[in-house]
Amino acid sequence: MQDVAEQMKAMPDFCGGNGAPQKDIDAAQSTLGVCFSDEYLAYLSAFGVARVGSHELTGVSSIARLDVVRVTQRERALNPDVPSNWYVVEDTGIDDIVIWQDESGRIHQTEPGCEPADVAESLLDALRLWAR
Repeated sequence: MQDVAEQMKAMPDFCGGNGAPQKDIDAAQSTLGVCFSDEYLAYLSAFGVARVGSHELTGVSSIARLDVVRVTQRERALNPDVPSNWYVVEDTGIDDIVIWQDESGRIHQTEPGCEPADVAESLLDALRLWAR
């Protein structure tokens, strides 16, 4: 999965951090009661947090609006019907649209008044789709 980092670095307007310590990644999973997908784990290990184009991805961060734990906890409270194995990978800040990933790596979107929608097979696939 290390090539996740290389593929992300190659995307237009990529900006990434220095990577999150494994103990912080483990703590985030434990706090949320989830297992992050292999892809998200590779991303966290490589960057901690990142931005690709206009998409600010959550991660392990001291910045509240980018921290996967704080953002997921807030969005779960606002979206109680979301499955418990989903975690937020992007709070778009537009019309309450939230992008989630499940432990298999699939990407989902929620927005008020709509059923959750499947977006992509993986975070990389979603980022490629949004870059078009």
